Amino acid sequence: DNTQTIDSLCYGIYAVTVEDQQGCQTVDSFLLNQPPILQYSGNPTPVNCDVACNGTITGYALGGTPPLMFNWNSGGTTEDLSNLCQGSYYLTVTDANGCEVLDTFIVEVDYIYDNIDVWADDDTIYQGQETGLHSTPIPGVTYTWDPPDGLSSIYDTDPTASPDATTTYYVELDDGYGCKYVDSVTIVVLEVFCFEPYIFIPNSFTPNGDGQNDILFVRSQYIEEMYFAVYDRWGEKVFESTDPQYGWDGTFRGELLEPAVYDYYIEIRCYNELQFFKKGNITLLR
Repeated sequence: DNTQTIDSLCYGIYAVTVEDQQGCQTVDSFLLNQPPILQYSGNPTPVNCDVACNGTITGYALGGTPPLMFNWNSGGTTEDLSNLCQGSYYLTVTDANGCEVLDTFIVEVDYIYDNIDVWADDDTIYQGQETGLHSTPIPGVTYTWDPPDGLSSIYDTDPTASPDATTTYYVELDDGYGCKYVDSVTIVVLEVFCFEPYIFIPNSFTPNGDGQNDILFVRSQYIEEMYFAVYDRWGEKVFESTDPQYGWDGTFRGELLEPAVYDYYIEIRCYNELQFFKKGNITLLR
């Protein structure tokens, strides 16, 4: 080339000779460096389910000659993309010199409800009792339980349930992107009978160490709270208990009591909040 300037050169070493009219010459050379290689590095994140569009592609470009242009097949012109549905995304990055780099990213489905479980602490309770309900917690997901009857909250992952009758509770999980999941748990509620013979106080017992009828217990499967006291013929209290599992062995202050008829008084509150009261007598036999 015989001009003073030259353009559209590629990477390499260039020499120039300058000569005047008298034939005097000077020679020089130049190294044209190549800009850093244009490249793009990106990372796609999955969507929550096949109808969700919450995927992203986050990345950055290196090298080339700025400014850089980003062209996605989805119409995007930014370095990153968000609110993507599942599928393939193609990117062309172009620098100021027309250099291009192409890349492809796949936004996949990572189903967020794959390992969900719904359960109760006790799936069978008596009227008036309560039990805990549970659902596997997932960050960013809302929970709604139905029906609301007997629930401490319909929006907690772990509400307390105290239904009056056998109830199936349904829980719906919603991620806000269209992914929903429904599961259920049934709580069986048993009827409570807060009266005799479902509350049984023996009229006699034989604390003689033979292993048969040695301890006097108040028997009932419906007791939530209890007060039971036994008195001798002079009105002195010889035994009391608030625990149905703690019975009387026929002693007082560590001494065996004589066979006799003893009076008792009992108060019971059942699981259904009904109360039972009774006075009576018990015969201690040896």
